Amino acid sequence: PHKIKAFIEKVIQCPLQDIALPLSSFWWEYNKGNFHHWRPLLLHFDTYFKTYLLCRNDLTLSDNLEDDVPLPKHAILQILRVMQIIFENCPNKSTFDGLEHFKLLLASTDPEIIIATLETLFALVKINPSKLHGSSKMVACGSVNSYLLSLAQGWGSKEEGLGLYSCVIANEKAH
Repeated sequence: PHKIKAFIEKVIQCPLQDIALPLSSFWWEYNKGNFHHWRPLLLHFDTYFKTYLLCRNDLTLSDNLEDDVPLPKHAILQILRVMQIIFENCPNKSTFDGLEHFKLLLASTDPEIIIATLETLFALVKINPSKLHGSSKMVACGSVNSYLLSLAQGWGSKEEGLGLYSCVIANEKAH
């Protein structure tokens, strides 16, 4: 579709360091989405993450945990927000294969980045309720489900004050 291609071109033509600018005004204004239409944009996000995340000592197992350059938080949050919107509106998202960057983002010490990453992962594995046919399921995306399960298991227990369920319920009541 022309509107989707035009938006993607606008983002791709923007310098990588300024990617947040065209993304900040993005909202879903399209009919039911086809995930394949968004592949060029997702590949561009992959390029961004390779450029700005893979080299970071604070996100990898490195001896030097300090980085001279601050994490580009605003751009990362905008990319994750747009990805989440695409995942929520495209039913054929099971072909997504850009998970390696989510692992790096989950290593961040910034809670906003971690939460946005988890919300984006959840949007990736969530099935539209109209397609559940009575049984709640996640998309057959074993590697994502494994990462989320590992994260939840490593969260800690109620005895340690880290009950995941309690935190989620408290967060929902706050909203």
